[in-house]
Amino acid sequence: MSTFNPINANSVGLVRYNGAGNFDAVTTSNHNVLVGAASNGVSNVSPSSTSGIPLVSSGSSADPSFSTAVVAGGGSGLTSLTPYAVLAGGTTSTSSMQQVSGVGSSGQVLTSNGASALPTWQPNPAGRVAFSAYLTSSITNTTGDNTEYQPCIYDTVSLNVGSAYSTSTGLFTAPVAGNYIFTFATRITTSSTITAGGNYVNFLVVNGSNLYKVFGTLRADPGASSATVAGGFFSIVISLSASDTVGVGYSLLTTANTKNTTITGDATNKPNNFSGAFLG
Repeated sequence: MSTFNPINANSVGLVRYNGAGNFDAVTTSNHNVLVGAASNGVSNVSPSSTSGIPLVSSGSSADPSFSTAVVAGGGSGLTSLTPYAVLAGGTTSTSSMQQVSGVGSSGQVLTSNGASALPTWQPNPAGRVAFSAYLTSSITNTTGDNTEYQPCIYDTVSLNVGSAYSTSTGLFTAPVAGNYIFTFATRITTSSTITAGGNYVNFLVVNGSNLYKVFGTLRADPGASSATVAGGFFSIVISLSASDTVGVGYSLLTTANTKNTTITGDATNKPNNFSGAFLG
């Protein structure tokens, strides 16, 4: 039923003067935002159904709306992001921001592709490749029957700049072509005495081939009357192509026919270790 009174309001809401000599009511909705309307009136802007969406200007000739904040308003212009991905500027000073593709792999670095392209994740640049690994858990029954054991998997790294050495495979993979230096130290023991003066061999394994061999002589182990021991140190500079692999192998040259040789693991003294670095 209509109600007539001095302000002519007949519904619940805000009271306004309508410019025609009367007062009437402007209805509002729960949680709406009130903004100015034509003829000094008031209108409603409905909120977004998604929490956290800001109220964004649509310019001086239109009502604002709840939407994505653009760069000019302090936002990114993006509605979703890839977890842990890097943000970069847009193609202009006010266009929406961009994301670098992917999040890269461990050890990769973000590399510029010039002023007109997004940077990309690339392998660690040449000049920053170095590793040092050692054996903590002994490897038993490796050789002793004139067979070769390779590659030895040094299970712990103390340095791995560029992540080029793998504790899963025991191999170093050259990220770029160039000259590299490698060193390794060795201590092996046998579970039974082998004729003194017998030989053991260490070798660098390059792309699966046993190269750069170094020979040593077995001697009695002073800590065990029924065992022999051998040790040595090796260092070399070699040239590699990108993606070449390098590891370390062992062989015991005796007349025995039993795999009774242990590569000694020791986290304290680290007698079996393997290191390398890029030289240029």
